Amino acid sequence: GRISGSGSANLYLASYGGDDEVVISRGKPAQLNESGVTFSMPVPSVQPVFEIGVELPEGGVVFLDYLSWSGEPEVTFRQPDTPKGKHPSAMWRRAWVNGVDELWTFAESFRLMQNEGRGLIVQGTRDWRNYTVTADVTPHMAKAAGIAARVQGMRRYYGLLIGHDKKVRLIKMVNEESILASADFNWSFGDTIELSLTVDGDKIIGVANGVEVLKTEDSTLACGGIALIAEEGRTATNSVRVNPA
Repeated sequence: GRISGSGSANLYLASYGGDDEVVISRGKPAQLNESGVTFSMPVPSVQPVFEIGVELPEGGVVFLDYLSWSGEPEVTFRQPDTPKGKHPSAMWRRAWVNGVDELWTFAESFRLMQNEGRGLIVQGTRDWRNYTVTADVTPHMAKAAGIAARVQGMRRYYGLLIGHDKKVRLIKMVNEESILASADFNWSFGDTIELSLTVDGDKIIGVANGVEVLKTEDSTLACGGIALIAEEGRTATNSVRVNPA
């Protein structure tokens, strides 16, 4: 954000901690002046941020032009550590849009179950454009499982899917599914596969276990969040990482 005035000020963030308690994180204070000061502040954790604002530790007068954020994040989503003697956090999971039949947390951060068709759990916004999403995916008796990028809804996204037919596919879902690219991929149920999907301009790149397996171009979807996908079965993931492309 950009503010002007007198005295000093700092940004603060309010988020949920490992026991869903409110945690306040403060940025470095800066001395204000008439020409204005621009602040930036890293998000301190993967827990949901529900409030952001400006503090005046010494009082004074502030003129706030705007307060906003934009661009792709550098963040890892996973189950937070629970403090000893506390209840496990629930707010981190509620920050995901849940579009599967069942979503649990067991040994893994995310365990998805979809009885019929394809289900997604979604995170992010349309501010996200060019980035790489990476996740460990462990399918169990599933027709397909994987990750998605530039998600704009349950039927609008690019996906990288591992199928029970031992194929890996790059798909585009815009109301109807289109297969953009596919290849053979040898795997077995219970295997943990690290999948990465990069969207950068029109380029779409799929990586499995560190090896580029698919690459194509498409310009239909320019922005959107990320998702984990389960199709007619169960899949598990420990962490999901997003990095700018």
